Amino acid sequence: MWKKSPPKAVAYHLHLYSQLKDQELDDEVEQWFDKEFETPVQSALNRAISDLHLSSDDWNKLIKFVALHDVRTPARLHEHLERAQIIFSQTLKKLQKNLPKRLLEQRQEYSNPTKHKNHLPLKITTTYEEGSEPTMIVNIESYTGRSSWLFSLKHILNNTINILNKHKWTIIRPYNGMKWFTSDNPVVRLNFISQNQYDLKGGWGVKRGNIIFPLDSEHLLFTEIGCKPPIKGTRFNKEKTLFIRKIIAENSYRMIFSNEPDPEIEKYAPRIVDHKLFRQEQEMWGKWHEKNILMEAKFAKET
Repeated sequence: MWKKSPPKAVAYHLHLYSQLKDQELDDEVEQWFDKEFETPVQSALNRAISDLHLSSDDWNKLIKFVALHDVRTPARLHEHLERAQIIFSQTLKKLQKNLPKRLLEQRQEYSNPTKHKNHLPLKITTTYEEGSEPTMIVNIESYTGRSSWLFSLKHILNNTINILNKHKWTIIRPYNGMKWFTSDNPVVRLNFISQNQYDLKGGWGVKRGNIIFPLDSEHLLFTEIGCKPPIKGTRFNKEKTLFIRKIIAENSYRMIFSNEPDPEIEKYAPRIVDHKLFRQEQEMWGKWHEKNILMEAKFAKET
């Protein structure tokens, strides 16, 4: 049930963030993660888990770190793929309806495909014919996959992230004798009514919602949106600690990480053994990179 592993050897998928750019494989996104989020936060993380004073700059870096770990996981990728199918269809229909009229009003000729410079997988090919009744034919193509996910991810981390800076954050410690743990889906977005009535589908700006992110076994970043937080370093009572441990486990995707074997965790998130589902997921990840490379090459190709 438990095994020791170095951090770099777990929760890792090859080419999860890679992208075809100028006919070459590009790791720009992962390098951006490191430069803008992971490297800058190290000092703030060390100060947080050492119970030292945190400056406003330290808090900002920790909040950015939370945002990164909320959007970059395979769990969030699968949410995007499901949601984007619906959103893309609605958006393209609206675009297709309004675009010809706008182009005709501008009386411009468009004969080449256009693509979003920031890798949004979108091609718009138009043909314009003069005459007594000008005709515009518009062909719009897109797909959901790595490119659309990375585009969405970058938009969130460059823009939507500002919402998190408006919240009041603190660091919570567990009840004496208990410990926090984490998972491969480490940011918990909790909509809470009672310990028997809640869900883990909250957002970044939902009033009274909670955002929870374990830093180590003794420190947990916490906010209750729209509310004044407990004093930094507050220890939750046993009941609250047990509940947060429970939802951290329930929020996990495929793996849970603890600094020691913890039999209680197995009660919160029982292991599911399903050979069929396992093989399906292995096959999906095996084809992930190849499938997306083909689509990225198609949408990058000039015609």
